[in-house]
Amino acid sequence: MPPMGTCLADINGCVTKKMIDYYGRRARGGVGLIIVENTLVHEKYGMQIPNQLRIHSYHQVPQFYELVEAVHALGSKIGIQINSPGSGMRPHLSPAITPISPSQVRVDFLPLEPRKVTVEEINEIILDFGKAARLAKLAGFDLIEIHGAHGYLINEFLSPYTNKREDLYGGTLQNRLRFCQEVIQKVKKEIGDDVPLIFRMSVDDFLDGGMSIDEAIKIARALAGAGIAAFDVSAGNLNIKASCVRAIPGAFIQDGHLANHAKKIKEALRIPVIVAGKVRDPWLAEQILSEGKADFIAVGRGLLSDPDWGKKARKGKPEKIRKCISCNDLCIYRKTWLSHPIRCSVNPEVGREGEELQMAKKLKKVVVVGGGPAGMEAARISALRGHSVVLYEKTAALGGQLLIAGVLPFKGQLRDLTDYMTGQIAELGVSIHLNTDVTTNFLKLIDFDVLVLATGARSQLPNVQRINGSTVYVYDEVLSGKSVRGTNVLVVGGGLIGCETAIYLAENLKKRVTIVEQLPDVGVDFEPVFNKPGLMNRLSEDQITIMTSSSLERIEPEGAAVNCIGIRKVIHADSVVLAVGRTPVRELAELSKIDNRDVFCIGDCVDPRRLPDAIHEGFAVGSNI
Repeated sequence: MPPMGTCLADINGCVTKKMIDYYGRRARGGVGLIIVENTLVHEKYGMQIPNQLRIHSYHQVPQFYELVEAVHALGSKIGIQINSPGSGMRPHLSPAITPISPSQVRVDFLPLEPRKVTVEEINEIILDFGKAARLAKLAGFDLIEIHGAHGYLINEFLSPYTNKREDLYGGTLQNRLRFCQEVIQKVKKEIGDDVPLIFRMSVDDFLDGGMSIDEAIKIARALAGAGIAAFDVSAGNLNIKASCVRAIPGAFIQDGHLANHAKKIKEALRIPVIVAGKVRDPWLAEQILSEGKADFIAVGRGLLSDPDWGKKARKGKPEKIRKCISCNDLCIYRKTWLSHPIRCSVNPEVGREGEELQMAKKLKKVVVVGGGPAGMEAARISALRGHSVVLYEKTAALGGQLLIAGVLPFKGQLRDLTDYMTGQIAELGVSIHLNTDVTTNFLKLIDFDVLVLATGARSQLPNVQRINGSTVYVYDEVLSGKSVRGTNVLVVGGGLIGCETAIYLAENLKKRVTIVEQLPDVGVDFEPVFNKPGLMNRLSEDQITIMTSSSLERIEPEGAAVNCIGIRKVIHADSVVLAVGRTPVRELAELSKIDNRDVFCIGDCVDPRRLPDAIHEGFAVGSNI
């Protein structure tokens, strides 16, 4: 398990019970080695996330020892990653601190220019790294990892993109290496040879003028000679829009995208190589190992979505793994930019590991109406707690919106999630009835104690004039496989649904597509940092025309009349596809007014929102019945 920030430390950066429960759950799930999250060697240069873990005082050692003790008791080894943030700090968390960097190079996610770190400060930071390592050794950690990746201070010195210095710490590769080598030398002096020291590095910045794999190989060789015991391969710079998507790859980056980079590093070294990079499936992990591309596989977000990933792989049951969907929403974006504690879109227990599910004190008959993600999760948790559960679904298959979105070429992760959820509820003995249209009268004829309504939402039709003869579809018809007339298609609505529908039309049906959106931008409801750049690249590659600040006035047989910033235009199209939102399906909710049994409404039938809202509401209801 590689380092991933959690916001689960206390306000002083110390280990908490929540953090011990969080790491302990992954140890119990079969992880061989856990490397504890990005831990600052001092807070004087700012923080990257709220309540960031820190290690600079002897007063912190007892809590770290308790964490180490808990993980060891569950059979795993545990290391810690130590770091200094550089331009990776977030000014809103430390408004009185000016960020430091090797040079005054402005980066995208830093609203102000960093100041050039002085040589005196460099020497102090080296001492901070040494003290942090000494404290980590006292706490009993099995290894220490130095963070030299992702645009933080050490990586900024290594990369020619951010290091423009002209003194002993900049210019030539030898000079850019100097700070890193001095940190390693100090840490080694403090911990000796009995605690392995490993190094995490962005081996490719994926930026013009940045670190390349060829230069990374030279650095890796130099660091191995300085006493590094293993090399942890990552990539990208989290502070730069064009590069951050490689550090935490989203839906548009292929699985295992760093395996070939790791192979090049491994061929150049005589020490073990660890590789991360969206390894969601045990078979892919096994392939990387068997092909000699790496010695260790780092599974990060996959251990959030399923902490038993390791156990299930070991038992030869990869189909039972709840795989990460690479959305980067609750685990990365909301944590880093919205200051939320770590959560997971598909696993509501992340960050709440100490709140284990309890068997129900009174067993009940639970009826769930709707087989989308909210309904399936409510059924799963209710059945896990011992209730007798019956699920009714109107269509011929479970999945709801997952089935529709899962047809997109970059949404295979949602098909994995659908397979997992349907398999789980079947294994738990939930009685599933497909092709069943549940009505109020139907409910009056069956026996139940609790009714959970997860009836979803239907496509919303805009209030515009439609001339007879015009060919109009709604997005879910298109994504469900309905044929679309003609070559030129106009998609009305540029939210996530509209953008994805446009991509489907262009790539799967080979249409020429135009998107019309009222707002000044498209995809505003999509995770903006790690996934939206991939969405925009895909729209560009598919040559999809985008009209923003434009509203639909009338649909005609030959296309549509559009008001674009006060100018009326006629967009010629053979077909028009409406993707302008959804309306909750709430008819059955009226039952609660005529019956005294418990009725819960969850998911899109409350208000159409995102996947994590549906799953988390299903979990909450199932946990409290």
